[in-house]
Parts: sequence; structure tokens; C-alpha cells
Amino acid sequence: MVKGNGFAPDLQQSGTKRVTKAHFASPRVQILQQSIRSRLTNPMLAVSVILDKRRRKKDGTFPVKIRYSWKGHTLYYNTGISVREENFRDGLIIGTRTARIYNALLSERVKAVELLLIDHEVRQMDHRAVKALVDETLTEATEPLSVTDDPASLVAVYEAYMERPVSEKTKTCMRVMMSKLSGYTDTSRLLVKEIDLAFLQDFQDYLTRDGLSVNGIGNYMRNIRTLYNLAIDRGVASLEDYPFRRFRIKRGRTLHRDLTLPELIRIRDYDPESEYTGRKPLAFCRDMFMLSFYLCGLNIADLVSLTEEDVRAGYIRVYRKKTAEPIVTLLQPEALEIIGRWRKEGDPYLTPLHSTYTSPVQCVRNINDAMAVIQKGVTSYYARHTWATLAGTLGISPAIINAAQGRVPEGMAGIYTHLPQEVIDEANRRVLDLVKGAEEVDE
Repeated sequence: MVKGNGFAPDLQQSGTKRVTKAHFASPRVQILQQSIRSRLTNPMLAVSVILDKRRRKKDGTFPVKIRYSWKGHTLYYNTGISVREENFRDGLIIGTRTARIYNALLSERVKAVELLLIDHEVRQMDHRAVKALVDETLTEATEPLSVTDDPASLVAVYEAYMERPVSEKTKTCMRVMMSKLSGYTDTSRLLVKEIDLAFLQDFQDYLTRDGLSVNGIGNYMRNIRTLYNLAIDRGVASLEDYPFRRFRIKRGRTLHRDLTLPELIRIRDYDPESEYTGRKPLAFCRDMFMLSFYLCGLNIADLVSLTEEDVRAGYIRVYRKKTAEPIVTLLQPEALEIIGRWRKEGDPYLTPLHSTYTSPVQCVRNINDAMAVIQKGVTSYYARHTWATLAGTLGISPAIINAAQGRVPEGMAGIYTHLPQEVIDEANRRVLDLVKGAEEVDE
């Protein structure tokens, strides 16, 4: 019979195999020896990893904590890890791709707590001082439990994407998605390969409960898909695990935001002075709405930045901010009249929108607020939809409407289709003549 020496069985002699001094010299074995000694000499010392099920997080996970006792008090250290109940058993994380890494880190932290508690000076402290010491020591002296430095983490892929030459609006949408995702799960520890079918379905359910629309949820999901595609391109995710083969991004039917011809004419002829004394901003916003319409429904965000350099031979030539597609529009007399009414002398910009508002977003918001006074429920985007609808009623083909508004057909049609500029000019003139010749009809 082998006599016990106070160490674990694997450190004792087993059969003919003998444990050498070199084995005992190993740092990991020394830590293990000290940890076991602390348990033998301090029977009341109990340090363990537990799942704190007292507080369930929004994403359905619970915090993983280190629990220890000190002089009759049960104390906790929050590791910063959260897992679902089914992914935790007997002090170990199971069933996740990061389980092995996290369990190793948790094991080291448990040993660190045990070694701290057997220190002679610590034994003289009360439970409050011990907890403060444990929290400070583990927070400062150990590596944070994070995978953000891992190139396969979602955060790393997101940061790589944000360095790409994409529009600021696209970057803003991506930031909003990451912020929303952070409210659902800890993105600092999320690996791209952990985004599977179940993850996407759970996140979709979370967004639905949060009151988002079908199209709003779809925007978030498309941004996640963009990052996953980039991860595959960078070699940190596998195409075999691609979850979007089976996950269908839903798309809701977009409500028509167009005006009838009488409604449009009422906006064009709206006189704010007759109802609101001194409400010059309403007249300005009304005219900016109509200017957008006269330019084939050019977005207000694109209208803000128009300068005299964008005008050549009577045409406005710009790149649409949303799609970076070129737009060429002839300045019709109706548009020139509005520009002449509001343009400041010596100002290179065609409208004072750039100086009136601090950003395109604020510009659109304020014009929408004014339009709601002119006609309830109408926003600046109605100008774009209304132009397209009226063009359609005149029998103008979708291809011409798309070209006039800077939309390119998908697939081969977008590569080979090219329309002469005069065709677009004629289409816009027909729409404007329809409005010009119509009489307001009381409904």
C-alpha cells in the first residue's frame, strides 16, 4: 500500500512508475500542490465555478461566477462569461465552441483565488476586504476573458469591414446592428463560427419581441450576413458552416408612399402665410420637397450637397449617396425657379440646405417635420415615390424610371442596358407637364 503524501493520486507512485523530482518542479504541478495543500489545511475553504441563475440576461444566458467562502460569508467574483443553462454542468462549460478555452481560464482563476486565500496576511482580513482584494487581483493580474483579438471573432471582422471604403451611411447601419447585437449577447466574446442557424433564429425572435418591423429585422440580418461573408473571404470562417443557406431573411411589403395628383398640387400651391404668419421655413421645406420631385425624385440627402460644380451644360451630374450610382438630370424651368428663389448670392451650393442644417440626417428630419404640418403623414420620400408612380401612369417603362432615379437593374440587364439621356429628359418633362396642366380636384 502506498502511503498518502497529501497530494493528488496522479502525483503519487503508481505501480512501477515513479514520479521524479523534475515532475514536482513543474510550475503547473507546484500550483496544483499548493491548491490541494490549501484544501487540506483549510477545510472551510471552498472555491468553485457556478452558474448564477438568480439573474437571467436578455439573451437567455446566466453569468458564470467564482464562488468562495470566507469566515461564514459566501462571496462571488463575476468572470464576465455568460452561458445558457444547458451549456453548464458540474462547474464546467459544455457544448460551445469556446468551452475548452473558457474552462482553462476559469481553472486558472479558481487556483488564483485559492492561493490568495491561504496567504497569512489575508487571513487577518474581514470578508469585505477579502472580496475587494480578490476582485482587484483577478481583474488586474489576469488576462481578460475575451476573444476580440482573435481574427475569427465577430468584432475583428467588423473592425476590418469598417476600414473598407464604404459610405458613411453604410457604416452607420453596421454600427447600429452591432449595438443591437450587443444588447442580445456579448459580442466581445462572439466568434463568427458561433453564428449558426439557431443563433440567427434566436436573435430574430429577440428583435421581434423588441418590436422591430420585418424589414428592420431584415436589415440587421443582412448586415450580419455581410460580416459572415467577409469572414469567409478572410479565411476565418468556413463556407461549410454558412448558416444563411437555411436561414431565410424575411422581407415585408413596402408601403406605397406616393401622392395622388391633387394631393401633390395642394402641396405645390400651399401658402403657409395664409395659416401661419411668418412661417417662412414651411415655404422653404415645401419648395425643397417640390425641387426633389422636379429632379425625378432626387433624395434630399443628395440635394443637400449639390454645388455649381455639379451643373454642366444645364444638367446636374451626381452620384447617389445610397448606391453610388450616377444620376444625370436636366434642370427643368420649375427646378431653376426654386433654386433661384432660395440660393444665396455667392454661395457655391445650389440650395441653403447645407448651411441651414448640421447634417443630411437633420435636414431630412426637419423637412419631414415641416411636411407633416403641410400634409399629415407626408415625408420627403413621397416626392420620389410620387414621381415614379406618375411616370408609370403615363406609360413610361420601369427601365426609364429606374435610370432617372439612379437605380440599376440587377443581373445582366444592369450591365447591358443603357438609355440615351434624351429619353430620360423626355420622361421627366412629361411628368412635370402632367402636374403643370392638372387642376386641383377637391376630394
